[in-house]
Amino acid sequence: MTIQTAKAGMIAGDIISDIHYDGFDNIKEIQYGNGTSTTYDYHQYTRSMSTFATEAKAKSTSSFAQVQHKSFDYNNREMIQSVSAEVDGEMFQPKGSTTSAAPMNYTHTITYDAKKRLTQAEMRDNNIGNNTEAYRVTMDFDDAGRITENRAIDANTSSLVSSGGLNRDWTYGYKSGTHQIDFIQQTGAPSRQEYDFNTSGSIKRRAEVDIATKTTSNEEIFLWNQDQQLVAVSNDQGLHHYIYDHSGTRIMKSSLNQSSLSVNDNTVSSSSILNPYMIYVNEYFVKSDFSNAAQITKHYYMGMQRVVSDIGVQPYVPIN
Repeated sequence: MTIQTAKAGMIAGDIISDIHYDGFDNIKEIQYGNGTSTTYDYHQYTRSMSTFATEAKAKSTSSFAQVQHKSFDYNNREMIQSVSAEVDGEMFQPKGSTTSAAPMNYTHTITYDAKKRLTQAEMRDNNIGNNTEAYRVTMDFDDAGRITENRAIDANTSSLVSSGGLNRDWTYGYKSGTHQIDFIQQTGAPSRQEYDFNTSGSIKRRAEVDIATKTTSNEEIFLWNQDQQLVAVSNDQGLHHYIYDHSGTRIMKSSLNQSSLSVNDNTVSSSSILNPYMIYVNEYFVKSDFSNAAQITKHYYMGMQRVVSDIGVQPYVPIN
């Protein structure tokens, strides 16, 4: 299988040069047009992915070498319980940097309870000391299986995560006698996210609510049809409309975007722009019509996986 491009303004050549499969319809290797390749290995009996590795040109060298390698381990329920990774350090450097960097080594460990619910996920940085914890997420559940608390701890010791920026401690409240979320609140925060639902159980409102004053902000309103298909959303960005066919597949969408100009906190002007409807002809073809051209998007698939999207403009030719 080869995917090529010869689009005007682009260098002609392969996007994907070749794809190899094993005898179980799993991808064994993908070769890209720029020479990069990724190989995959699978467990002998379960066919779960065991490793994958990518070879590419590092920025500081002209030759191809392994830039990432990941291996996966599973528990006896075939759920991932650990991921070990080695990634070329240059992949983490800012664009334009040409200096070399040491490899990044890290391990993810995932823990589940007896009901297969994730209770803890931990990342350890093997580059600092002896397997130092860099980040940890824990989840608590009540007897009904509802999430009650979601905590994340950034150990502030690793360059793999932003210092302190990932800490959180969210508590969850539910509407009495249901599994419908009532609010999510960061511990100690003055406001919280509150939710309302219609009689069919679909969300109809979400907003940030100040706990003391009960004032709201960032409110979103959701409208559903009789088949509980989302047909409209109203939020700070404007109004968004969705249309479905007889089978329930979304075939069109558009937005009425709103903006305003304020001086000294006073609105002096506002404007609304109705975007053209985006038409989903099928999973391979999407079209948006403008006054003098159409934007065409073509999607290309490798089996069930979308691998390439080609976005172009098709000018309208006047009829004389």
